[in-house]
Amino acid sequence: MNKTSSTVIKLKQIYPGLKGNNRRIADLLIKSPELLMSHKVSDVARVCKCDAAQVIRLCQRLGFKGFTELKTHLARELIPVHSDANYEELVYSDVFEQLRSDYLHKITQSIRDTVSQLEKETVEQAVRKIHDARRIVLAGSGASHFTACDLYSKLLRMGLNAFCFADQEMQKINSALLTPDDLLIAFSFSGNSHGTIECIQTAKDNACSILLITNYLESRAARLSDLILCTAADEEKLRIGAMSSRLSQLAVIDLLVSYLTLKYPESINSNILKTYSAIQTN
Repeated sequence: MNKTSSTVIKLKQIYPGLKGNNRRIADLLIKSPELLMSHKVSDVARVCKCDAAQVIRLCQRLGFKGFTELKTHLARELIPVHSDANYEELVYSDVFEQLRSDYLHKITQSIRDTVSQLEKETVEQAVRKIHDARRIVLAGSGASHFTACDLYSKLLRMGLNAFCFADQEMQKINSALLTPDDLLIAFSFSGNSHGTIECIQTAKDNACSILLITNYLESRAARLSDLILCTAADEEKLRIGAMSSRLSQLAVIDLLVSYLTLKYPESINSNILKTYSAIQTN
């Protein structure tokens, strides 16, 4: 299975913040990135009913100098890749086989895309903050809370001073007690969960560091956070609710935890062994 273009992933992550012509340009890029490689910026502008300058500005927002650099980057990403364009057009005689194939494809793609676009520097900063924090509070609502609970159990086994509560009021209370020596780890797929944003704002008011795991780089939560680890789950294409977002978040967590044990084996591994022995049955 091929991973999605990193440019397309980033565009999806900022998509909710796009409006008007920018959204039309983004729709074209997400749907048919390979078509842009054979067209001029004026062609794209004409199709999207906007001016060329607006296309160029969106390219710059994605981190490119202009349209030409975007095309060059897309060419490097897409030329070796065999297109999955006909995937959705496959016809199955068995409804269950169709569901199973679709499920496997989407879930695996989400995890692959998420892990492939994580940046080493950001992960290293996150791992260092987790290890050095005097106190760690985890916040998240709905499906994101279950992901927070998974990380909480792992941090606890490492001997780190972590706290996780299902009740939103308790999350806010703990956020209010955070200091510059502490860390808030927040989970929000949309980045717009009201209760989670309140926790982030409260922690920020106390000069506490904030690590956010979200799917959207330009969300309200992202604008308030110090470090962001972005997932790449295409949630709206799944019929199974929050499964894609949750598994993508879990992939980020497992990477963080594995990196923690590699970076700080002396202070962590002995605690993992102690807790492993404690939960073994005779």
